[in-house]
Amino acid sequence: MRFLCRWLAPASIAMIVWALPYSTLAEDWPMWRYDVGHTGSSPEQLSENLRLQWVLELPTPVPCWPYPSQYKVQFDHTYEPIVMDGLLFVPSMIRDCMTAYDAETGEERWRFYTDGPVRFAPVGSKGKIYFVSDDGCLYCLDAVHGSLEWKCPGGPSNYKVLGNERLISMWPARGGPVIADGIVYFAASIWPFMGTFIHALDAETGTVKWTNSGSGPDFMLQPHTSPAFAGVSPQGILGLTEDKLFIPGGRNRPAAYNRATGEFLYQHADTKLGGCEVYLSKEWFFNDGQIYQISDGTQVGSSVASILTEELMIGMDESGILHAWSWEPVWKEFTDRRGTPQKRMEFVQQWKAKTPFKKLMIRAGNHLYCGSPGLIAAIRIPESRGSMNASIAWQAEMEGNPWSAVVADGKLFVITEEGRIYCFGERETEEKVHSLPKPTGSSGKEKSAAAQILETTEGYCLVLGAGTGDRIEDLARQSALHMVVLEPNPRKVESLRRRFDDAGLYGQRIALIPGSILTVPMSPYFANLVVVEDTKAAGIDKEHFFERVFHVLRPYGGVAWLPKEEGLEDRLRKSAESLPNAEVTVEDSHLLLKRNGALPGSDSWTHQYGDMSNDVCSKDQLVKPPLAPLWFGGPAHTDVLPRHAHGPPQKIMNGRLFIEGIQVMSARDVYTGRVLWKKEIPNLNTFDMYYDKTYKEDPFDRTYNQVHIPGANAYGSNFTLAPDRLYLTVENVCMVLDPATGATLNEWTIPLETDLLDVGTPNWGYIGVYEDLLIAGAAPVHITVEGGKEIVKVNHRFGVGSRYLVAMDRITGERIWQRKAEYNFRHNSIAAGNGKLFCIDNLSTQRMDVLKRRGLEVQTSPKILALDIRTGEELWSREEDVFGTWLGYSTEYDVLLEAGSQAGDRAKDEIGEGMAAFKGATGDLLWKNSEKYFGPCMIRHDRLITQTGGSTQESVFAKAFSLLTGEPVMTTHPLTGEKIPWSWVRFKGCNTAICGEHLLTFRSASAAYMDMTQNSGTVSIGGFRSGCTSNLIAADGVLNAPDYTRTCTCSYQVQTSLALVHTPFEIPENPWVEQWSFNAYPPPEQPAPVKRVGINFGAPGNRMDDNGTLWLEFPSVGGPSPDLPIYVDSGDPKVFRQHPSYLVKETEEQAHWNWVAASGLEGDMRLVIRPFVQPKKPDQDEIVRAYLNNFSTRDLHKKPDQILGEHSEPQSYSVTLVFAEKEQERVDERVFDVYLQGEKVLAGFNIAKEAQGPKRVVSKTFKGIPIKDDLSLELKAAKKDRTKPPILCGMEITCETE
Repeated sequence: MRFLCRWLAPASIAMIVWALPYSTLAEDWPMWRYDVGHTGSSPEQLSENLRLQWVLELPTPVPCWPYPSQYKVQFDHTYEPIVMDGLLFVPSMIRDCMTAYDAETGEERWRFYTDGPVRFAPVGSKGKIYFVSDDGCLYCLDAVHGSLEWKCPGGPSNYKVLGNERLISMWPARGGPVIADGIVYFAASIWPFMGTFIHALDAETGTVKWTNSGSGPDFMLQPHTSPAFAGVSPQGILGLTEDKLFIPGGRNRPAAYNRATGEFLYQHADTKLGGCEVYLSKEWFFNDGQIYQISDGTQVGSSVASILTEELMIGMDESGILHAWSWEPVWKEFTDRRGTPQKRMEFVQQWKAKTPFKKLMIRAGNHLYCGSPGLIAAIRIPESRGSMNASIAWQAEMEGNPWSAVVADGKLFVITEEGRIYCFGERETEEKVHSLPKPTGSSGKEKSAAAQILETTEGYCLVLGAGTGDRIEDLARQSALHMVVLEPNPRKVESLRRRFDDAGLYGQRIALIPGSILTVPMSPYFANLVVVEDTKAAGIDKEHFFERVFHVLRPYGGVAWLPKEEGLEDRLRKSAESLPNAEVTVEDSHLLLKRNGALPGSDSWTHQYGDMSNDVCSKDQLVKPPLAPLWFGGPAHTDVLPRHAHGPPQKIMNGRLFIEGIQVMSARDVYTGRVLWKKEIPNLNTFDMYYDKTYKEDPFDRTYNQVHIPGANAYGSNFTLAPDRLYLTVENVCMVLDPATGATLNEWTIPLETDLLDVGTPNWGYIGVYEDLLIAGAAPVHITVEGGKEIVKVNHRFGVGSRYLVAMDRITGERIWQRKAEYNFRHNSIAAGNGKLFCIDNLSTQRMDVLKRRGLEVQTSPKILALDIRTGEELWSREEDVFGTWLGYSTEYDVLLEAGSQAGDRAKDEIGEGMAAFKGATGDLLWKNSEKYFGPCMIRHDRLITQTGGSTQESVFAKAFSLLTGEPVMTTHPLTGEKIPWSWVRFKGCNTAICGEHLLTFRSASAAYMDMTQNSGTVSIGGFRSGCTSNLIAADGVLNAPDYTRTCTCSYQVQTSLALVHTPFEIPENPWVEQWSFNAYPPPEQPAPVKRVGINFGAPGNRMDDNGTLWLEFPSVGGPSPDLPIYVDSGDPKVFRQHPSYLVKETEEQAHWNWVAASGLEGDMRLVIRPFVQPKKPDQDEIVRAYLNNFSTRDLHKKPDQILGEHSEPQSYSVTLVFAEKEQERVDERVFDVYLQGEKVLAGFNIAKEAQGPKRVVSKTFKGIPIKDDLSLELKAAKKDRTKPPILCGMEITCETE
């Protein structure tokens, strides 16, 4: 590429130039956007006679999150370099390295590789370079030589997960570094429920000054002003003011922390605003086009400003017009739409200048540097006020779209969206192009061996031991596999990284990680292929080697290739005996270990509500808490339907997830998120069905986009799944697709008999699969209003019900039987199981009234029908108790449930009152009631569970009834032991909850669940929202959560697809997962004595432990909980919190108590607890409120005005106190006494000594503590000269009296 740039004569319009002070001396550009406030403003003045010096070609950038759908988080949209001491430092998200180039010539000086993508600009200071990587670490290098000075891991371990199509840290460091006053700051982790880690380190030594690891799961308002356990998600480069540290929150607003201590100060996350860039100056910070007060985060206005100087804030609008405002705000009076006088803050505009450009990048001296595709220019900053045309001081053509720029060392460096860096300077020189190295050819030596291995040509390949590297390179060249290589020899890792990089393969095709499969913990199931290349380096002779290999193999055919060695086959076969679905095959030169079929205990999700039984319940037994990410990232949501249109949920089977978009169907790998195939279907017309005229294609559109319509909630899903076929209805055709490839196998119309065919060629309505049968609803009936008139459309493209039911051979498409409705077969009231098909031949009261007004009244009686699913023969019918709009069937108990599914975003004629249950074999009535509820009802074994929606901060309890008797299901109150109705609750839940063997999954502001086996309360999976379509589905052994938020403008922290997998804490290398809940229970009529309760001091919310103790947080900050009076009677203890992973978990006790001991109170204190749940207040209604229960404040509680409840005689209680020393140094200085009911129970207590070290849990139990009304607990420093005050983490109170 020889022609890259040509000069253009400066276009100048006569105008006065602003006399801005500037430096003519060469300056550094030491960090992103120049300084700690990211003002984009440098004093360095460049010549107006710049020439191209050199061009550096880099691999095409691939941002972490797809563009443009994720335009708010384009922190690595292209390369973001800095300049210091004559060197240009360039991070690479492709090549996983930091590279230094000579700023004068563009020649490479050194290259340093990390264990993951390097996505953010580094910072330079005092001869050192600091940067972060997706491997979770902050690196400090010598700037001149590129040698490692030190590195600091940001997360708690080296656990790897598949993130954004790379194997990276579970806690990637995506809070880019900033440095000031000898302190460097960075942050790791993007998932609040996995913990977020914010660090301040001594820049010289790497010594940690402070770490905040406890603010990730804070219970705070999310978009729609609804709360969840979801704090900051660090994504973006950190910013500094004199006393505050700002953490960009990804798609949300930044969070502010105390710069000196790391204390969380504020984050206003309840918004549609936010983004990964924050600019700070004077009293204000700028984010996503808005201005906020630095002091408290209050929004004061909007602005396009992106350049902040001492005198002005400067920005460019969408029309290319530059604007400048002074910093002094003025207050303007105005009248709002209600006629109320108001005031608002405004900044006075100084000037505006029209330009032909699209993007303002930086200011340097008296120039603003702007660009448009193919063009870069310097604009003179005007001095005069008013409107004018811009004065162009210099401009040049270039190839590509300028994205960012840097001015340093007397030069202008321009970085294009396509990944080129242009250097312009005043020196006359020959233009030089540093081209990408041309990829080298295959070695040739390993071609046959590589071909022998390659049963799999796509997906992920894990190579154990690098060997010579030849086979790795040839595998990469002969396949589309992404190769992850584990190699314990650091020198070999470094050598091969450079070799593969020079060959154009490193990063996205081949990545090396130091270590072995026995030393690098990682998430399971991602590897299509494992190759043991170097047996010694792989550790093949070590214990548990084969188990670890099997751990990473993908279900449904993942295979490991091992060389044949003496004795290896016997060891492999012996190990395989204990590995489920493992198959060992012996070939001439190698052994194969294969993981066949599904994960034992997993199940599929093939229909709108699971299967044809309509029970809205997953049968998967593997998905249970704790849940950690299996993978995240994957494709953009542009191939998914708009969220408010409530399209069909994903279907899952045989390791594939199928999801529908607008005129497209795609399949993804359940275990990696990789797109398996995508099929454009131009005639897939779901307009007005799964989206309508309110949908807008523009991803930048922030208006209310796609209004709520019932979608598949009313009309049903237009596709369903069998092991070997996917069936997709397209008006009057059913496309039969190969699930593995997306190829069209057949296209069928519905074969109705001609003498019954009174509607022309019938369209498809309902579609379902039962064993070898395809069940179709034919000729949909749609009632709508057009031009103010009610219209009945028979054989419409879609409808709530259909005129006919047809059973077909699902392989041949031949008709087996058909039945015509007297009224209509409503799609939501078609259910099947145990060889029977159930349906209701009826119309709802509202639809019947429409027919009557149209003169189309039907005389026959509505019926519930049970048909032999194979013959269509009527088994029974009943005309009594026919009222429902929903049928669900329990195959386990042979019970048919008739109900409704009234709820928001469902058909308007759904009912929400009354249920009836019938014996499936005979139709005999088992029970009926007249309960009011929301639907659809979920059937889980012998229990049916209703739905609840909830507004942003208020909700009502959902109910549960016995499927067999209709009686309310009762449970035990965890504190009092009393019997209470079983229930669940959520806030801001716009989707249908889905039940499972272990979980009830739903949206409650963020994604959320309830642990059905523990009655855990509502637990947030904080950081992302589930879709308005139910997309949290347990199937194939994982919790699948494809991004179903297309057109959503809410600023949830992360907008992506992901899957979660059961990750038990008992396995030492597994990461800790935050599992905080709120637990709402109806208050008792009278004060109720506590039988058992845990108090978790400083925790973000409640949590149920394995023994059934509900631990309540104190102070109460985490939503509704049982009202238990606790207050600080004396002292002023401080709350602390850290991530549980910072505590040792060597023993069973430590593993059990770690999450309790991760937070606490510190200081001399006297606490008083009244172990009585407080009664219902006289004016209290049945509404559950997010914040009004208990003491909704972060401050420690003082004594309430009224406390009720006491025993007639003192009762005997057992009290267990939980402690952990939170610090590493000077632990002997924390010695204190503990008093219960005024009696000293611990004297001179030293936590670290008792626990045999810091960061270790120790508990002390005291029996026979008498309590009549209050329990008093006091902690006092044992000696006044001790500098460290007492600590208390938790307290469990158990009544010993029966």
